[in-house]
Amino acid sequence: MAEDPLEKANALMRRRRVFVAGAPEQKSLLGEDEADGVPVLMDVVDAATAAEADPLEGRLTAQRQAQAEELAAWLDTELPRIVTAVVDGLTDQIVAQVTAEARAALLPRLQEALEAEPPQAPAAE
Repeated sequence: MAEDPLEKANALMRRRRVFVAGAPEQKSLLGEDEADGVPVLMDVVDAATAAEADPLEGRLTAQRQAQAEELAAWLDTELPRIVTAVVDGLTDQIVAQVTAEARAALLPRLQEALEAEPPQAPAAE
């Protein structure tokens, strides 16, 4: 019977752990490449074991799709309202700024122009 992958992982962690009181080192369930000290898994994973991960992947894909759809629905309803509020505020700001500029710069020039030209009488027929 194949050994449990969790037991193998625990054995790897115990092998790398340093104890002050130092228990006798247990034999590792994982092989180790002598050249670089990197642990190498010695068991072959069959297709049945790999298939156990597929449902999880399917659920994650479904969750991502559901989140994307929820985001798209929220943007469809909320984004126009948010943009309209910002544009309305911007429009009000532009109108106020143009009015202030016109009063400060244009109005004195118009008054000077009116005062410089004497009113002309309508021509008699």
